[in-house]
Amino acid sequence: MVGLGIKRIEQAGRRALEGCVVPHAASDPKLQGVAIRLMESHESPALSRLFCLVYGCNYIHEYVYDGDKLKAMIEAKRLISMVASLPDGRLIGHVGLLKRNDAPAVYELCLGVVDPALKRCGIFGQIFTHIMELSNEASLQYCVSDLVTNHVFTQQCVAKYHPVDISLFVGCQSKVTQANLGRLGLGEDPKATDRYTLLYSIFPGVAQPFGSEIELPLNLGGMLGFLLKPLNLNWYPASRLQRPAPLGRYHKKLEPAQNSVVFQCHEPGRQAVENIRKEWRQLLRSGYQYAAVEVPVGSAGIGHLYDALAEDGFFVGGFVPWHCSERLGLRFQALGPARVDFDEIRLYTDTARQLLSIIRENYVRNAGL
Repeated sequence: MVGLGIKRIEQAGRRALEGCVVPHAASDPKLQGVAIRLMESHESPALSRLFCLVYGCNYIHEYVYDGDKLKAMIEAKRLISMVASLPDGRLIGHVGLLKRNDAPAVYELCLGVVDPALKRCGIFGQIFTHIMELSNEASLQYCVSDLVTNHVFTQQCVAKYHPVDISLFVGCQSKVTQANLGRLGLGEDPKATDRYTLLYSIFPGVAQPFGSEIELPLNLGGMLGFLLKPLNLNWYPASRLQRPAPLGRYHKKLEPAQNSVVFQCHEPGRQAVENIRKEWRQLLRSGYQYAAVEVPVGSAGIGHLYDALAEDGFFVGGFVPWHCSERLGLRFQALGPARVDFDEIRLYTDTARQLLSIIRENYVRNAGL
């Protein structure tokens, strides 16, 4: 199935490479002759220049500035790049499909960027339409995507493809790594927020990408269960007699550029949970401002994990795919001393706004505000 998915993407890609002129190009001189097509690996330096134009040198993924790395990713078929280009070859827009897993076949919709001189000309929507056509023709389990929430333009553009919103990473990114909206002509940047929030969504490729049912502690299922319905997934309450293991295990990923850390808790044992809490306190003293703890659903001791983390101000974030597999995980998160104004988080869908309301209430309670 994996090979079939790649083959279908390649076949659709060859058709795209024949060139697709943007429909309203004739009525807009700036779009005259613009084509939507797959990017070839030798064009990777041009993509780096486009990211520099929009983000300067501050984009969160440094590999976009390394033409050789981008070329290698494309040639290895890890990255499928759909671009908009002018007749002279200059790239003015990009959206990518980044392979996250082979079995099941999982991709990430990512690296969306458009030349600021062509803002609100429909370029992003055209590219996104073609990249979604590629993903629909492949045998994919699902695609994942995270979208910025300092504006709703991208969310509004992708909403017609019915993404399933499953989590909000509140304050997970430094403001420095986000594009300046004023410079791009997209309005004003948030004024009372130092750290930005990402909306995490799933584009299912099958009817039940994570099976038919999962087990959750009653309190967490009651808060977050509504997110599972669009995935055709039911939840049932975990036994109150369930106890965590004595030890447990986890590993952490530090992101110094973001002043953030993610703890992957493979088994939420009592000792592991206490160690995570201790490490987070130490990182706070070192200037870290965001922490996330992810744990696979169905693990014994999730209720204990949540209760213990709540004592250090952790609050719910929602669901995440556990290592891009057929298993879901839960994300809990905490904020250090930084300004994050919930009122400045911009969301387009009703589901995302409902989730934000639940997260905000949980945050206020657990942080003792």
